[in-house]
Amino acid sequence: MDLHVEERDDRLIVGSDGDNHTIMNLVKQAVWDEGGQAGYDRGHPYTGDSKLVVTAENPEETLEKAVQHVKDSLDEFTDAFESA
Repeated sequence: MDLHVEERDDRLIVGSDGDNHTIMNLVKQAVWDEGGQAGYDRGHPYTGDSKLVVTAENPEETLEKAVQHVKDSLDEFTDAFESA
């Protein structure tokens, strides 16, 4: 996965090349869960380029917490699935 990161004031814009819509949506929701704000633009359907815009007091820290939140949730799911 190729990511392009751009910082603007209190925003972090993360661009992704390729078909990463599922991951971007998970991270977007996790940013909201961490107290930040996030929007997601899928871009043109033929290019697959997408952008996640994170707005927070400290957007980089909020995004890091959100990604960790997603990782923890996936680990919990994996453990539950293996136990079933």
